[in-house]
Amino acid sequence: NGLEYNSLGKLFVDEGIMTKDEVSIPRMRSYFSEHPEVIKPMLNHNPRYIFFKWGDEHGPKGSLGETLTPGRSIAIDQTILPTGAIGYLVSRKPVLNKEGDIEYWVPLKRFVIPQDSGAAIQGAGRVDLFWGHGVYAEAAANHMKETGKLYFLLQKNFELPEKIR
Repeated sequence: NGLEYNSLGKLFVDEGIMTKDEVSIPRMRSYFSEHPEVIKPMLNHNPRYIFFKWGDEHGPKGSLGETLTPGRSIAIDQTILPTGAIGYLVSRKPVLNKEGDIEYWVPLKRFVIPQDSGAAIQGAGRVDLFWGHGVYAEAAANHMKETGKLYFLLQKNFELPEKIR
């Protein structure tokens, strides 16, 4: 809709409800279940709505119109990084217990494809990995705030956008 993006997580921090380290989707959901009267005003804090199209049984489609692949599709700032190029992601991922809490971390090294974007994903230092569906995917996505490295396979004479030269 072209309106400004305002982070709900940042609002929780600015209002003193949670610290930056405490903010997560499960904690925000828990807060909303304990304080239902604030749900509507807090959700209306972000005038930039995210629209989803109903897709086929294969899953959600990214901004390129392709079905997202769990664990392989990433969202990037498409004004800076190349969409559709093959990337190699190096980070770490959580190993979770039955309650969805982190037991330990293991290396994450895999090929990925930038197929999506998002208002919160700005700059060359931010990428979101699509984890897929289900209990593990949701829990892993909620815990992932990890640093990492992303390498792209590009043609030899590829020109970088002005923003990052």
